[in-house]
Formats: sequence, C-alpha cells, structure tokens
Amino acid sequence: MRSFRLENRLLPLASGQGFEDALKINADAAIYRTCLEKEHILHFDLKEGRPVFIYISAGELSVNGQKL
Repeated sequence: MRSFRLENRLLPLASGQGFEDALKINADAAIYRTCLEKEHILHFDLKEGRPVFIYISAGELSVNGQKL
C-alpha cells in the first residue's frame, strides 16, 4: 500500500479530472483532503464559475480573511 503526505497540501482523493493517483469518478468534480498545521496558508486557484464546498472536521479555517 502506498502512503501519501497530507500535511499542508491538497491531496486529490477522487476526481473526474484525470489526477494520476486519485480514484476515478464519472463526474466533473474533485475531492481533496488535507491536514493543515496551525497558521499555515494554502492557496487554491478556483476557476470562474466553479463552486467549492469545504468541510472542516477539526479546528478553524479562514478563507479570504473570513472565518468559517
């Protein structure tokens, strides 16, 4: 079994967008996972017209300066 680093990066778990190690799904979507260290800043370029859903399992998160 391969191991993948989660810390401070987005790891694609499932995708219909051709990510090499992600589970292939029949959808124009991608599901990512991460584990962020405190105060870490992660950048994600969201294409215009694309929605995003963020699920936080523990801790706090700010997006564009707004606390979620």
